[in-house]
Amino acid sequence: MTSDGRRSSAFEDTTELRRLHHTIGERVRELNAFYALSRRLLRAGTDSLHELQQDIANLLPPAFQFPEITQARVRGGTHEARTGGFIAGHPTLRGR
Repeated sequence: MTSDGRRSSAFEDTTELRRLHHTIGERVRELNAFYALSRRLLRAGTDSLHELQQDIANLLPPAFQFPEITQARVRGGTHEARTGGFIAGHPTLRGR
């Protein structure tokens, strides 16, 4: 049954379950990246800014929908860190 009281088919239920499974998988991937970032920041200690930025850049791609084609660049001050395949000018997601 749907929320409006009508019957739903097995096909609709299966399609909805697949969609929900995919959505939950996306959130799990994002949360795993946040947890990894948190753990990294907690053990930063006396690491250099460049080391920290590089580790953050490496942690970002797995959080995205297509991690196999995602690259990252982290800039702060005069320091910059990037993953191996990063190419400036490609479509980007920016945060300020």
